[in-house]
Amino acid sequence: MSSTSSSPAELSDATHHGGWVIIISAIFMVLLMLCLAIRAYVRTTYSTIAGSPDHVLAVAGVVGIIQTAVVFWEVSIGLGTSIELLSTATVHQLQKSWFASAVLYLLALWLAKCCVLFVYLQLTPNKRHNLISWSVIGFNTVWVFISILMIGVDCELNTPWSHLASRCTGLFARWQVITAVDIITELVIFALSIYLVIGLQMPAKRKAVIVVAFGLRLFVIVPSIFRLHYVSKYINSSNPTLALSNVAIWTEVQMHTSIIACVSYCFKSFTAAVSTNYGATAINIEVYDSTNNRTGFTRGGGYGPNSRIQNSNSGGSQGPFVGHIGGQNRTTVTTGNKRLSSQTSNDSQKVIILDEIRVEQG
Repeated sequence: MSSTSSSPAELSDATHHGGWVIIISAIFMVLLMLCLAIRAYVRTTYSTIAGSPDHVLAVAGVVGIIQTAVVFWEVSIGLGTSIELLSTATVHQLQKSWFASAVLYLLALWLAKCCVLFVYLQLTPNKRHNLISWSVIGFNTVWVFISILMIGVDCELNTPWSHLASRCTGLFARWQVITAVDIITELVIFALSIYLVIGLQMPAKRKAVIVVAFGLRLFVIVPSIFRLHYVSKYINSSNPTLALSNVAIWTEVQMHTSIIACVSYCFKSFTAAVSTNYGATAINIEVYDSTNNRTGFTRGGGYGPNSRIQNSNSGGSQGPFVGHIGGQNRTTVTTGNKRLSSQTSNDSQKVIILDEIRVEQG
């Protein structure tokens, strides 16, 4: 009785590299979804109002997931497969979808940068710092559209995706400019974190926590350089559909890492350090009436002063932190072992972080 055996399936071979694209893209997409879930859990647990960074992060996450889904589809039709195994129609289809995924990639990077800058805007009242942050946001917004035009207006103008099967001498230079500006803006964003803590009356250890947290974003520069390296090989390759797999891998690594880096600012060690000087977290705020019954409360957390008091009765109107309550009230601020009166806190020219607030109606 004769028996036949088939060769074991391989992750990749000389003509198929799409398997690695699928695996690495899936890993990073799962990490992204996990981090977004952590961010949502932190928001829900601490009962805080979602701010601009959360909204931008959510949109960036959606764009990143859609971009990865497009890459999965591209692998299914031929990305990472040797071009001689593909039909002309399939190559044209892959060309168009790859251009679409490149646009989504650029949009995701832009949103990730904006997320960090909106974190800055919620952490400090410094007008000069905020002006610089808004300027960087404006520049990045204009630049992302310029970048899309740079890769969209190709050698033949009407077919921006044609470089996948033909040569375009200026395309690599365009990606060099896009990558260079991307790296420069990341360095500027990091420099803003240093400017954020300069001159603050706080321990050096806490300053280091803030700078390191923002400095972690600099790691996204590494995959961007690798991506540019493989873009050069892919553009000059005689087998572009196969060479495109390495570009796709580093595109996914850079994009997802950039978005995931935005989630690190919700972790306790970071928010605790920032809240010491910027009002990022009100840990516990309680409102009491004249009979010592609690009428409202809030728990802090998140990027900035977005907490609100939840009133348990219908009397009074309460805004962020401690709002107006009908009748006379007395505020006691406890921070560490010090107790500050309302007059002391009102006269202060700096933001005061509240570890515990008790508001009593007289």
